[in-house]
Amino acid sequence: MGDRPLTADEFLAAERLGEDAVLEGAELQHVFWTMRGRNKELERREAFWAATNQALEAAYAELESAKHALDLARTELERTNAELEQRVSEQVEEIVARAREVERLNAELRLQVQSRSRELAEALRKLERGRADALAPGQLFAQRFRLQRTLGAGGMGVVFHAEDTATSDPVALKVLRPHLNADVAHLQRFLSEAETASLLDDPRLVRTRQVDVSDSGRLFLVMDYIEGRTLADFLEAGRVIPGLACRLAAGIARALEAAHRSGVVHRDIKPRNIMVARDAPVVRLLDFGIAALLSSDTASGEALGTPRYLSPEQARGLPTTPSSDIYSLGVILYQMLEGRLPFDARTPKEWLQAHREADPRAMHAEHVLAELTQACLAKRSAERPRALALAETLDTLADERGAPAGPVLAHTLHQPATLLSLMQL
Repeated sequence: MGDRPLTADEFLAAERLGEDAVLEGAELQHVFWTMRGRNKELERREAFWAATNQALEAAYAELESAKHALDLARTELERTNAELEQRVSEQVEEIVARAREVERLNAELRLQVQSRSRELAEALRKLERGRADALAPGQLFAQRFRLQRTLGAGGMGVVFHAEDTATSDPVALKVLRPHLNADVAHLQRFLSEAETASLLDDPRLVRTRQVDVSDSGRLFLVMDYIEGRTLADFLEAGRVIPGLACRLAAGIARALEAAHRSGVVHRDIKPRNIMVARDAPVVRLLDFGIAALLSSDTASGEALGTPRYLSPEQARGLPTTPSSDIYSLGVILYQMLEGRLPFDARTPKEWLQAHREADPRAMHAEHVLAELTQACLAKRSAERPRALALAETLDTLADERGAPAGPVLAHTLHQPATLLSLMQL
């Protein structure tokens, strides 16, 4: 039997081939390339599935890692939640405990308010029945203060040198006049002096220790007692020599700087409110009766203070600033150097007008002293020097003129034999 030639299609479609089937020529080539193509396709598919399997394995590993991380996160979350629950429980317990404490404090506060209300009611009753009883040396005031002598008197009250029998300390006792007890404005001003003075903590500023009402209904302040004389007492002797005038003015400026630093404007700087003490610091500032806080509205609409020493803005009833005190210091410096005040005025109205509009009279003092005084007396507050810079300049001028300082100054000023040599009559 001979060979049976097959076509490529027959070969590829047949499931079984006889032993006589042969491929030849073009049909063989066709089968060859077809089979090769099928092999290539098989290899491609095998590579695809291998890559797919690898990707699946990587994804599975990543899922396993994510599952592990989630398990850890769940464990941490459960731990954190347990801690938060514990903290919340503890905070609730603390809040409950504090609520009980607040309730206890509120109960105590109510009792304190009731007690304080009774005290204030009693104080008001004392004020209402305040008697114009005479106060005299030797008398025991408010069951504690032994009056020694009268230091001064003003429109609001009388100031006594007294002994605090509880401590044996000398004190200055300022007692409100009885007829002012019913005057709300004077009461507010008196209490404001105590409140303002309580803010001051400097040896140059006289400290207020206590404000109270006596059994007889007299409102009073207890202040530190300063041994010495007022600057007004010194000025009665005449004009002050330049070096000493600079030293005293520097002390006033440093006292003002301390007050201004504490947020207080004095508003009544005058020789009567400046104490020349027997020990350092020599210059002390008194009477904060009409002082004002820098944080408050100081526009009064009226000219508060002493007309001869008011700043232009005070004379207009405008808000005051630290430079208002500097102007008043300028008036005092002029008075010490010239032996007179800077304006030719007689009535309070004329003084107010002069401060607002007039130029100071020409000075006979040295040019540098006259120039510094004029700067303090500038009508525009912004043109006046600041307290600390002014104090430093004045101390330098005092040093250049050989003026004593500190304890030596205090000792010198209070020696009657040398006093006249320090003044120009």
